[in-house]
Amino acid sequence: MDITGHRFLLAATLACALVLQVACEPQYRPGREPQRVESRSNAIPTWVLQPPLDLDYTYGVGTDLRMDRNTAIAEGRRDIARQLRIVIRGDGQEEDDLEIEDDPNGRKRVSIDHLELPGITVTKQAETDHCLYVQVALNREAWATGLRNRITELDRDIAAVLTSHEHQSEIDPKTHPVGAAARLHQRLMPLVSAREDKLSHLQIAKPGSIAPQAPITLAEMRERLRLVLDRVSVDIVADPDLEPVLPQLTATCAGIGLRIVRPGTAKPTLRLKLTLSSKQMTVDGMERLEGTFQSLVETGDGTSLGGITIILRTSSLIETVAHDRLMRKIQVRWAEYIEKDFVDYLTRL
Repeated sequence: MDITGHRFLLAATLACALVLQVACEPQYRPGREPQRVESRSNAIPTWVLQPPLDLDYTYGVGTDLRMDRNTAIAEGRRDIARQLRIVIRGDGQEEDDLEIEDDPNGRKRVSIDHLELPGITVTKQAETDHCLYVQVALNREAWATGLRNRITELDRDIAAVLTSHEHQSEIDPKTHPVGAAARLHQRLMPLVSAREDKLSHLQIAKPGSIAPQAPITLAEMRERLRLVLDRVSVDIVADPDLEPVLPQLTATCAGIGLRIVRPGTAKPTLRLKLTLSSKQMTVDGMERLEGTFQSLVETGDGTSLGGITIILRTSSLIETVAHDRLMRKIQVRWAEYIEKDFVDYLTRL
């Protein structure tokens, strides 16, 4: 066969092969094309290494080697909390967040209820042979808007309480001024505290935000109460067992503005009767002290306003050390009581 015949035979063979290939190809139909298998990249996504920066959103990245999406999302939420230096309460994350200690040179972490935050959304997801990556986002602008609305509501409630107090004073001028001031303080405290909390949260959600001027602040409340407490004369009568810490207990009362008078002064505004009973025992070679500390509050004419009972326990190899520890515990609990609960007795005047 000559060269021309060989060329003709080769061309015919290629033509037949082409026809067979075309015949075997599935017919194309819109939406029904054959699935294409693409190779998956095992490289770390760029958005993991370089999260986006945004004035209104904070982005977090979560990963999980077991490819569990919920675990990765939870880690992304914790990443957002770490960036904002907050602890999210009530969604199961606070235990993990609390493992990270505060930076002594930085801003302290702020505890925030998860119901205050807007929903955290998943914005990106990527999967490699070894890991699942998830990007989540917190809309800080939406969070800030919710905080501003709540601050406005609290301002309205605070103003209403102040107006009601002024109106009550006008219609009943014989009301005991100390009792009235204490009742106002108690009504305002949760509202004003909540407002200042929300204001601090707003500075996290939207740094530099300016909120309306508060009807009254915690500092102004404390100053008002101090001026009223200056009218309250207090006689402290303590058991001899409390003599070692009596100066500290007295100083705590004076620290909030109470006027301490000489023991035995006739008809002070209030008389505090402090008692301590203790029991010593040896347990497993240790000296243990169990103490019952009581504080009874009376008016100058002997009317009881109530009191507290605190049971404390300390131990040491040395009896004197156990006793010193008991005294320190009494001082700490007394300070907490005076700061937080003592005003309740003044409301009864």
